[in-house]
Amino acid sequence: MSIKPGAIHFASIDEVEFASLRILLDEIFGVTNRVGTLVWKNATDNNPTNIAIEHEYVLCYARNKQKIAKEWKSANLSVKDKLLSVGQGFVEKFKDQEEMQAAYSKWFREYKNQLWPFEDYKFIDKGGVYTGMRAVHNPGKEGYRYDVLHPETGKPCTQPMMGYRFPPETMDQLLADKRILFGPDEKKLIELKVYAKDYRAKLSSLFELDGRVGTNEIKELFPESKRAFDFPKPTGLIEELISFVTTSDDLILDSFAGSGTTGQATLTLNRADRQQRRFILIEMKPSIATDLTAERVRRAAQGYANAKGEKIEGLGGGFRYCELGEPLFDEQGKIRDSVNFGELARHVYFTETGEPLPRERVPNTPFLGACRGVGIYLLYNGILGDKSANGGNVLTRAILAKLPPYDGQKVIYCAGCLLGRDRLRVEGIVVRQTPYEIKVS
Repeated sequence: MSIKPGAIHFASIDEVEFASLRILLDEIFGVTNRVGTLVWKNATDNNPTNIAIEHEYVLCYARNKQKIAKEWKSANLSVKDKLLSVGQGFVEKFKDQEEMQAAYSKWFREYKNQLWPFEDYKFIDKGGVYTGMRAVHNPGKEGYRYDVLHPETGKPCTQPMMGYRFPPETMDQLLADKRILFGPDEKKLIELKVYAKDYRAKLSSLFELDGRVGTNEIKELFPESKRAFDFPKPTGLIEELISFVTTSDDLILDSFAGSGTTGQATLTLNRADRQQRRFILIEMKPSIATDLTAERVRRAAQGYANAKGEKIEGLGGGFRYCELGEPLFDEQGKIRDSVNFGELARHVYFTETGEPLPRERVPNTPFLGACRGVGIYLLYNGILGDKSANGGNVLTRAILAKLPPYDGQKVIYCAGCLLGRDRLRVEGIVVRQTPYEIKVS
């Protein structure tokens, strides 16, 4: 698997090993490819000393700093545009107020994690748009009464039955920020509000996230479990990082998957901005990989029941669970005697095409299949019936005559070749010697 020149690497570490990790990454990537360091500040601090150390560092490096984008744009920009578009659609689509209320309430629940948290109004549309909630700043009384002029007609807009739920100065700021959606004239209520997260062109150097959020997210997904995973990261942290540096079908690799936060964060972000990012999660402990990592991603994608028995809708997407087998090569780089044809065939096919060869497609002939107009062959382990040492593993005229035909360019993996260059050129054959040309770099 090749790494894009503009690939970005994030590594999270506490202050104990921060200095050592930075020296190591400087050596691997080069100091000139160091992009910067971010700080994740935990909201809690149980440290008894005079200095709060409840924080971690996130080191950021590039494979080639010269190849990365000059400006990183958070995917929240497209999310904001989509939200505003959807919100305006409700105003235009629904004539009946109750129908719009029901439709918007459903939409709001689905996208509420992307809404902009306006500090002076902490329970924005908690019960829906036209619920008649009393003003947060005016408990026990009706909402605020003041005129809001329609931008087209210049006449005061129709007010909600119980008045606006925030003071005039808050409305003035919302109007200035263009966060209020108006109907075609002043007779349409203007209570439909969409607060999308602000677009940012740079990653913040400081994140303030309560570390307990990560634990609570796992408890939400696994209500039957008594013990949560130790120190899981909040999905919000991973979403923030990958939203700036990935898009489209970019591939995200987490070499220490743990509880599977990266998988859920990727699915969440894909649903929010309609991209198709992919991810690879690696977890070395089988019990964690099967019972937690994979199961978390499955529940997040397909849906689950929380502690109250309520059905939580899935984020969509999916994944394939794979297990590592025994190494194909020994310490000297030779193919192990225990490796069978099917195991090596899948490895060869992936090496050549970059695509997996499903187990059910492994043939009982040297022809593994064709990909992008090239036929791939493997001579190994007596696949042609010769069970003697190296029998049938060397490409000769006799072996070539026995191979299943393919009309086009051919790549043949074999232990050796006795055909001349002219014959290979005429037959359209590229020879790759096993095992030296089948290792994935």
